[in-house]
Amino acid sequence: MIKAKPLFKKFNTSDPCPCGSNKAYNLCCAPYINGTKRVTTAKALMKSRYTAYFLKEEDYLSKTWHPSTRPKQLNLAEDKTQWQQLKVLNSKRGKVTDKKGWVAFAAFYLDEQGSQGVLKEESLFVREAGQWYYHSGTFIE
Repeated sequence: MIKAKPLFKKFNTSDPCPCGSNKAYNLCCAPYINGTKRVTTAKALMKSRYTAYFLKEEDYLSKTWHPSTRPKQLNLAEDKTQWQQLKVLNSKRGKVTDKKGWVAFAAFYLDEQGSQGVLKEESLFVREAGQWYYHSGTFIE
């Protein structure tokens, strides 16, 4: 299990990006989340969406969720999950010219009682009109 890191009390754009790229947030996922840069691969979308969950950026998550599977609301302000670390396990297709891509990942977290957990999922992403969207996911072991 990973060593627990506390949730950032104040997150600075020069802090390491939560997606685990070892780049500063402002040079990694921030341009996607703030809309100044378009995601070009399924893997990049998955990593930026993890970062958006970490930072509770509901608008970005909604905009990048396929309309056919998007929930009406997320209510992340009420979610006490503290995301700790992301590990990409595998990716298939999902390049600039693909219409679909799959990314398997493990996302480590602390729940509101402070217990560690891991979410493992293989996510399906679809690209429509040049825009990648999260479509759905299947839990994996």
